[in-house]
Order: sequence, then C-alpha cells, then structure tokens
Amino acid sequence: MSPWKIAFLCFLIAVYCLSAAAAADPPARVLPTEPERAEQIRSRGFWDVLEHEIPPLRHELGDRWPMIMWHGPGLEPLPPEKVKLLLDRGLTQHIRMDTTMIPTARALRQAGSRVIMMQGRAGNWPYSLVADSSRWALQFDEGYTYDMAGTGALGSWHGAIPLYTEGWAIMADQIRATLRAFRDAGVTVDGVWMDWEGDPYPFRPYFDQLQHCRVSRQLLPPEVLTDRTAWFDYCWRLYTRLHSAYLAAPALEIFPQAAVTNWHIVFSSHTDTVWYFVDNRAIPPVIPGNFTASNPVAYGNDQWFNSAWKEEYPFDRRHVDQFYMHNLIRQVSADTANRRRYSPHTRSFPWVARWCPIIDDPELEAADMSRSAYREALRHLWLRGIDGMQLFNARRPEYEEMWVQELQDAVAVYDEMLAHRELLDAGEVMNLEIPPVQHDGLFWSGLKMSDRALVRATNQGTVTARFTVQPWPGVGIELAVPADQGRTFLLERHDDGIRVVE
Repeated sequence: MSPWKIAFLCFLIAVYCLSAAAAADPPARVLPTEPERAEQIRSRGFWDVLEHEIPPLRHELGDRWPMIMWHGPGLEPLPPEKVKLLLDRGLTQHIRMDTTMIPTARALRQAGSRVIMMQGRAGNWPYSLVADSSRWALQFDEGYTYDMAGTGALGSWHGAIPLYTEGWAIMADQIRATLRAFRDAGVTVDGVWMDWEGDPYPFRPYFDQLQHCRVSRQLLPPEVLTDRTAWFDYCWRLYTRLHSAYLAAPALEIFPQAAVTNWHIVFSSHTDTVWYFVDNRAIPPVIPGNFTASNPVAYGNDQWFNSAWKEEYPFDRRHVDQFYMHNLIRQVSADTANRRRYSPHTRSFPWVARWCPIIDDPELEAADMSRSAYREALRHLWLRGIDGMQLFNARRPEYEEMWVQELQDAVAVYDEMLAHRELLDAGEVMNLEIPPVQHDGLFWSGLKMSDRALVRATNQGTVTARFTVQPWPGVGIELAVPADQGRTFLLERHDDGIRVVE
C-alpha cells in the first residue's frame, strides 16, 4: 500500500475515533450557576435583568395573550413604564385571587395589559376551610402512619375525605365575592389560571391514606382502595369535577368571557390519551366540564428522566434531547386533539419549563435538555393549538441563571411565532403526531389558512430528511431539513401548486 493511502486511512480512522468519542460523551448534568454570575443576578434585581438580558420583541404582541411567570416582578402595583417593559417582551405580571390585588389589576389594565390571576395552593385546602376538622379530615385507623412519598420518612398529616365538599362550597362563595369586588371596582379579569393542586389530586401517599381511613372505606368504591390505577383514575376525575363545579363555574358567573383553568386540567380520551408528565401513567378519559381553558404540562423534569430513561438508550446529547422532546410534546398534542373533538372553543395555556427538579435526592441525578432542543419544543407547542404559555421559571438558590434562560428562550420563540401572528391567531392545526421517546428522524407541526401555511420541521437524525406536507387536498410539497436542525417553512398556495416563501 502506498504511503499516501496509508496516511489517508489513518486520517479516516482518526476521524472515526474522534466522532465516536464525541457521540459517546454524556450530555451535561444540570449544574449550579457560577457563584459570581449567581451573585450578579441576585444583586441586580428583576427589572435590571429583564431590561438587559431579555431582548424586547421585534414583532407586536397586539391583543394576544401575554405570558406569565412563576417568579416575576412581584405583586405590587406597577407604574405604566414597567408594565410596558413586560409587554414589550410578551410578558405580564400575574395577580392573586384576592381583593387586595385590585390596585395591581387596575394598574395593569390602565397600562394596556390583560389581567390574569394565578396562585399556588396544595394540601387539604379547600376542605380545611371548615374549621372543625372532624367534618373533612381522614379518620385514620389507630396507630397508622405513612411513608412520605416513598422516602422512608413517616408522617401523620391528615388529608381530606374526598367526597366531603363543605369546604369547596365555602371556597366557591369566596370566589364569587372576590371576583364580584373586582367587577364592582371596574376591573375585568381576563384569565383565572389557578395552581390549586391539593386533595383529591392523586399525589402519593393519598392512596395509602385512603386505605386506612375508616370513613373512606365506607364511601369509596372498593376497587379505588385496592387498585392504584382505579384510585388514580377516580381521584383524577374527582379533582377535575370538583374544580369545574367550585372554581370554574363561580368564576364564569362573574366573568363569563374569562379563560378559566387550573393546574393540570386536560382533555383526555381512549383515542388520544394524555400521559402523566412525570411517568408513563395514562390519564383517564375526562372532559373538564365548565373550564374554558386547559393546562397541560411540558416540563423537562428529573422525575420523568429517572422513571422513564432505559439503559439501552444511548446516553448522549442527541438521544437525551429526543427523550425530553417526546415528553414535552405529548401532553399538549393529545390535549389539543381532544379539545378539537369535544370542545373546539376551549383555549389552552400550558406550563412550560426546560428544567424542573422534582426529586429531592442528590443521588438521583438527571441529564438536562439542551436549550436548542427546548426552543425547538416551544416552536412546536405554538403550532399545536395553544393560546399562551405559563413559564415555570422557578428561582432556586445557586441556579439563578436558569430562571433567566427560561425567560430568554420563551420570549425569543414567541417573537418568532408573532412574525406569523395571523396564522397563530386563526390557523388550523395540521399535525399532532408525537415523536417517539427515541426518534432518529423528523417530526413536524404546522398551522394553515385558506392560502398560507406555516410548518416547523425538526430533524433529530444524522442525515438530511425529506418529507411531504399536504396542507390542502390534492396539493403537496416536498421539503428537506438537514441533520440535527430545525427549519420553518412559510407556504403559499397558487394555481400551479405550493411555493415556499423565502
């Protein structure tokens, strides 16, 4: 063999080895922000970070829904210039359902923002609104204690007997009184997006608690106390039904045009099953009654990673991103399919986050989703029938930069979508296929109108992928996306076929 052939062969072997080594590199773990950077963010404050780290939109928000944040500017009334800083980035301040928030709501309204309520509550509220706990609390067998969510720590906290609704009726009256006060003050509430996730939401250890409750054994169907799937389905439907009756209905009595939803309210069916966001548990068929909006969850969370990752999956950046992409896309897609079928005028405002630690155990680490893949996921969510987003940008000690990145990514992608706002406002969803949990190929989403369509295609594979999209009957076009990239195509229908608008 000639020397140049030997040299060329050695070159090819070296390239192969380097490529294999790169592919084998595990994806990054979620690490704390550099201490200096974390301290810089803390010392600068929200408004300085917002103005200098979150670029304003290039395209007008107009009358579209602004996004709300978990950690934002607080609850005090804002001057118009600060509301404008938020709206210029497609964001707004949320308020609590409390009459003390009327001045804050009035300031938002006067500055041109929608008024959106959101607050978190959990535990045994609203059952506990009844002062006498004997009228709602689980009546445990003598000596019973329970494992706190499988951690080995024993607890004696009392959950609620799920069918005792006296506290719910009190809550409903409080909602009516509160919203009536806003209305009487001349303030319209546009959104009621609660984060109320207490009983009977099927959190562990509720299943074990119910089994050891003397009253629940008399009230609940036997299979709910003996079979975890039956328990989960029963509690999910009851959770949905109670909030429909005692939250959504009273809110709509006062503000009938409001978009009302609550934590994890979704439309599910046997045809298009919504899967739980932390594991592969099927949410039972359910139609959320009086709600005028759904609230699917799209979180890149560590519990999902630790419950669903399999040893046979290649542990590299590409396949970890595919893994998370599947989870972020699937709830919104199935919920949209069911809303279109059973309640086509119902809106949707999912919670979104790239990084959401749930497991409080340093031994159970999880790889993160890359920011580029997360931005791809957000693009697809906007093209799958949602109306807005709630950003779970939780601000955790030592991870301050993460909450900034959550804002940067969501605002940047919303800006991209606003370039096509007419399609975003009135377009028809074209595709809801969910990419598999490991998918070395292409998937796409899109919206169409009578003569235009917007398509986003993401190629998770290693070679250029081609696909044909047919927005209108009898006419299609072949499109191509390079390996490991995403492409947006604006299509127009003409007499001679479909053209890609450059």
